[in-house]
Amino acid sequence: MPKIIPELRQALIDAARRRIVDGEHDITIRQVAADCGTAVGTVYNYFPSKEHLMASVMLVDWQQATEELQGRVDQARSVMSGLRAIDGALRRFIAIYRPAWDHYSAGSRRTEIVQDYHHMVVQQIARGVELLMRRFGRRTYEGECIFLAETLLILSQREEAAFDRAAPVLERIIEN
Repeated sequence: MPKIIPELRQALIDAARRRIVDGEHDITIRQVAADCGTAVGTVYNYFPSKEHLMASVMLVDWQQATEELQGRVDQARSVMSGLRAIDGALRRFIAIYRPAWDHYSAGSRRTEIVQDYHHMVVQQIARGVELLMRRFGRRTYEGECIFLAETLLILSQREEAAFDRAAPVLERIIEN
């Protein structure tokens, strides 16, 4: 059984995060292992794949983004202002990881773990949308919050004006 050292797990995450934040989008396990002065095989004791390592790196910031997202939803004065706040929180998260996000969002690189995390992200955004809708007395329909969550995730990856251009359509959806 491999020896697991908790401090090394965090050091691996920190090393990968530094590379991502510095703009590297296609980091390797070999690079991260070298950064931490450990063997490549040791990294695999902690993370079964590079995608698992990447997901672990992003998860910390994603948890902070969801806390921000929820706080902004709680302060929203309307459903649309809440949706705009969600868009802003998503944009801030994606900006940190833009190169890696774009790299892993490409269809050919959408591995099972990337798809699993995408599903998790959409579900968390949808919960925020649903709470927002209920808070303002809007009835939600099956799939509506998931649709809005996917839409917000797509818009947040585009230029700033994407939300503004989509706002009339979003308003029609939430009003019905």
